[in-house]
Amino acid sequence: MRNIGTYLFLLMLTLASCHQSMPPKPNVGIGTQAPDFTLLNTDDKPVSLHDFKGKLVLIDFWASWCGPCRKKNPELVEIYEQYHQAKFATAKGFEIISISQDKQRGDWLKAIQDDDLHWPTHLNNPLSNMADITIAYDVQYIPSTFLINEEGMIVLNNPELRDLKDELAHRLAK
Repeated sequence: MRNIGTYLFLLMLTLASCHQSMPPKPNVGIGTQAPDFTLLNTDDKPVSLHDFKGKLVLIDFWASWCGPCRKKNPELVEIYEQYHQAKFATAKGFEIISISQDKQRGDWLKAIQDDDLHWPTHLNNPLSNMADITIAYDVQYIPSTFLINEEGMIVLNNPELRDLKDELAHRLAK
């Protein structure tokens, strides 16, 4: 009996120490500051979220091999075309930052071309869920999207596309 008690005590102590050493879950809820990041674009140039301060930005985590991502891409193209040149009440434009989780550069670039993703900011996160960016945004699945306002705050977290359109329309200059 004494050995079982000792075993249980050591097990509880181990579990408690593991719980304390786990990093806190990131807070990427609506109204929180969007985590900044720097990743390489298709020309291997660094791009950061803070480069887009003053604009509405949709961050889209996706991959060429992700069926739901590819299915969503035509709607994102439509939203980009509708709102990229729009005049907003407080923001200086709308941009999409696509962050690919592809490990193969060729697959990523081909998907951009095949899906006619003609916005300029395509970034690659080849380390996928091991990278700081996916941890910072608590990306559990793809596609995952975040709408960031002109002040760098998260406005929408994984919205339905109709909700995204409604939010962008609401922010248009009157």
